[in-house]
Amino acid sequence: MDRKKLHIGITGQSGFIGSHLAGHIRVSDRFELVPFEKRWFDADGELRHFAERCDVIVHLAGLSRHEDGDLLYRVNMSLTERLAQAAASAANAPGVCFGSTVQIDKMLPYHTSKRDGGALLAARLSGRSAAVNMLMPNVFGPYSRPFYNSVVSTFCYLAARGRTPETLSDVPLQLCYVGDLCCEILSIAGRAAGVPGASTVAIPHRYEERLPAVWEKLCSWSEFLPAASSAAGGKTAPRLDTRFDCDLWTTFQSYRPV
Repeated sequence: MDRKKLHIGITGQSGFIGSHLAGHIRVSDRFELVPFEKRWFDADGELRHFAERCDVIVHLAGLSRHEDGDLLYRVNMSLTERLAQAAASAANAPGVCFGSTVQIDKMLPYHTSKRDGGALLAARLSGRSAAVNMLMPNVFGPYSRPFYNSVVSTFCYLAARGRTPETLSDVPLQLCYVGDLCCEILSIAGRAAGVPGASTVAIPHRYEERLPAVWEKLCSWSEFLPAASSAAGGKTAPRLDTRFDCDLWTTFQSYRPV
């Protein structure tokens, strides 16, 4: 490994945010990706070896949704506890940047696991390394899992298939594109390396949109998906007037039926 670069490991590397973050690191001249396998959570020696190779660990692994709220809480806390133990026992004292949510005050099992997980990491690590609680906004982007990661991914999936959502509430959305989120995370990780202490960083949203307007836009774009290109009269893309349009269109294309 190139020791001139900052070595970053990602738990949850195969997930939506984790896979995009890994892609950003691979093309960076400042960071180097330390590979991670989720089976290492069940192998203390492997998990500790992973921690020892990292300058900073971005902890994203865990459940976002589950019908059994108690199980969700236990799984998330168990993963965080195991990572905290590995990082605390590593001689190089890697920092940990914990993926949490701006909706941290909600009293649902997911949000409780984020509050308690952040407190656990701060208690176990902040004396000798960084423990950063990253409060992330609603995130959207290509290949996000519909009906799981975000309402935008669900709406993209439905619109691409000519289906309609069961509900369409006129609610505001504060959104962050996954590419922008990855840049923010890497900036936070760069500042956390070698700086002991607990902190909380709220990652800002970039867009504010209303749900019905997003749905209307997606429906108007459905004819431009490659699978329906013949119906678009030779057109390959809709008119994209804003950066949000560009990010949403990039996202929408990943949900075209195959």
